[in-house]
Amino acid sequence: MSNLPRITGLVLAGGQSRRMGRNKALLELNGETLINLSIERLRPQTDQLLISTNTPLPIESKGSEIPQLADNLKDVGPLGGIVTGLDWLQKHSDSEWMLTVAVDTPCFPDNLALCLWQSRQPEDLIVAARSRTKAHPTFALWHKSLLAPLSRFIAEDKKRRLMGFIDQQPHRYIDFDDNEVDHFNNINTPEDLIRLTQEKNTLE
Repeated sequence: MSNLPRITGLVLAGGQSRRMGRNKALLELNGETLINLSIERLRPQTDQLLISTNTPLPIESKGSEIPQLADNLKDVGPLGGIVTGLDWLQKHSDSEWMLTVAVDTPCFPDNLALCLWQSRQPEDLIVAARSRTKAHPTFALWHKSLLAPLSRFIAEDKKRRLMGFIDQQPHRYIDFDDNEVDHFNNINTPEDLIRLTQEKNTLE
């Protein structure tokens, strides 16, 4: 955590998992649930952890209990979890920044927070990840001052696209490129889970 400000981590685990057919947060990869894998990977990078979920999740938490936040606004996708997290941040934390990760992408970089922060410029309010030319807007640092503009965006923009909001704010994308593995491979189907399990075992 050296050279980093206080950062609150938020695991986005509120998706409806339509293609998977069951709660992705509770899927297992090599014997561990995706929610617990995400917590383990995010915990060393942040000062406080939160979980965005509309269904209470059984989690393994070392130390203090991790707040599980139901979306303040329903049916708006990951924007609902992010705006709820920012609202919590303003009310309950002295952190200026929130780092979000998606629960269905459990192999995200273990230096995600550090790389995003070190690449940030003073004017940036959002710093998001990108790999192999593909943007990953759910893996990003968000400044707490974004609560009001994000709330307005959700109320006024019918499409409610996460990247649409990012494009309106001072931001930048940071490239995470690895020749061996794409750390942002996500799980949407049973076949994705099998593939990621095989890739992870090959690399270990």
